Amino acid sequence: MGKIKILLMGMMLGFLGCATMLRGTHQLVRIETDPPGALVTIDNNQKLITPASVKLKRNQSHLLYFEKTGYQSKYENIRSEFNAITLIYAGLIDFVTGACYDLKPDHLYVHLEKINREPIGSKSEKSYEETEEITKPISISKPPKLIFDYSLIDENQDKILDGGEKISLKVIVRNQGEGNAKGVKVLLSGESKVLNYLGREKFIGDIPSGTEKIAVFEAVLPYKIEPDNANLIIRVTEAQGFDALKECELLIAMQPAKVEREREIISTLVDVDQPLKPTSFRRENAYAIVIGISDYRSPKIPKVKYAKRDAETVKDYLTNICGIPSENIVCLTNEKATGTDLIAYIEEWLQRNVNKNSFVFIYFAGHGTPNPEKGDAYLVPYDGEPGFISKLYPLSRFYNSLENLPTENIVVALDACFSGAGGRSVIEEGKRPLINVKIEKVGKKAAVLTASASDEISQDLDSKRHGLFTYYILKGLRGEADLNNDGWITLGELYNYCQPKVKEESRRLGYTQTPKVFPEPLGEKANIRIGKVR
Repeated sequence: MGKIKILLMGMMLGFLGCATMLRGTHQLVRIETDPPGALVTIDNNQKLITPASVKLKRNQSHLLYFEKTGYQSKYENIRSEFNAITLIYAGLIDFVTGACYDLKPDHLYVHLEKINREPIGSKSEKSYEETEEITKPISISKPPKLIFDYSLIDENQDKILDGGEKISLKVIVRNQGEGNAKGVKVLLSGESKVLNYLGREKFIGDIPSGTEKIAVFEAVLPYKIEPDNANLIIRVTEAQGFDALKECELLIAMQPAKVEREREIISTLVDVDQPLKPTSFRRENAYAIVIGISDYRSPKIPKVKYAKRDAETVKDYLTNICGIPSENIVCLTNEKATGTDLIAYIEEWLQRNVNKNSFVFIYFAGHGTPNPEKGDAYLVPYDGEPGFISKLYPLSRFYNSLENLPTENIVVALDACFSGAGGRSVIEEGKRPLINVKIEKVGKKAAVLTASASDEISQDLDSKRHGLFTYYILKGLRGEADLNNDGWITLGELYNYCQPKVKEESRRLGYTQTPKVFPEPLGEKANIRIGKVR
């Protein structure tokens, strides 16, 4: 075993011993100026005339001072950066000697700004090749000390960079040192396309001791931008090498401007369809099932004009006002709302996810139907058909499944009717409408809002392109149901706002539709918070 250890150590030493053969401790750097013939002083010591190539130590940064008669002098840095890849291949000796560092840039090109020319007839300028006496750079005995603060402001102040809005990043740089800071720059880097709009560098020049300067990066973002978590790194550099000793990394969301697509030609946007501004309210332990069936498989069942649209709009409200995470919402429309789909999500999906502290919201827009012999009420799924009980979803079964959930925070809104007299209700051909169906036996856990009484029809509101009941539910959730102005919409407030509004509008249109709530009275369930509007 001892011989094996000696052999391995010998191999390692042999490998390390030849490491310096891979990279030297100095790196060749090319230096050029426009115009050529400038004097360059490196680290207050070495001097050369451009263009020139020079070998510099890899493991330290270098300060270069450029001067030429008739041109403004300036400082530039060549940075020493650690190269981990070379350490892997070269070994520890390169690390100790500094050979595992790279100088950047390795080809430095500097443009010198011309100053005002001397009057005609004065002594013509000479290049440094012709100048006998050379001015040395001033020795730095009192260094500057740079610190900075920043503020990022977006136009709507929601801390999200939205497409189309103006953004501004302000960086305040202060010099707390005894000496003056030269050639100060504010640099932005990171992995984000926002740099394409803000830019990557602002030159703010010299900062005398005890003073400050401000760099402002501004942009108006395009409407169409890629969703991204913008990563920005702020860095402040100084020409003499006295960079700020901190960097700030920002992480902020970017998203494109929301585009609303209307499939119908309209002259004005319906008020409840205007874009919602999300509130900070969020319920992580909340679940919703939203069902909207406009087109049924059976040609015998009339189309429910706005049911699908109703469901899609309700889903947006549940996310943006009621605080339910979008991933916790199941939206079933048309062919996705078969009888088996309703059973799977209402009776199985909810049971798997809901606990005793959960909030549950279920919305249904489509046809209801009665059983004329027994007075029972049913929801009609996409593949349902009146006259075939096995193809319908009994309201009693629906209520029983909710009763089996461990939570008592359950709210149901049914924009359907069960009289069989038309509107959002159908009945088997040849049967007479029934006026007293059983819709009120909801159990002890759920609170149910229905669009109409059992002997009434539930209708659409064509001027708003929604069901009449759903329109006023949405309008109430948008804020009009906040009757006590506390910023919350409770179940009691929503019903007390919606019921008279629907009743009044239906009478204006020539029929009667009266929303109902069960249990009645609501009791403590009236205080269930549905949404937050501010």
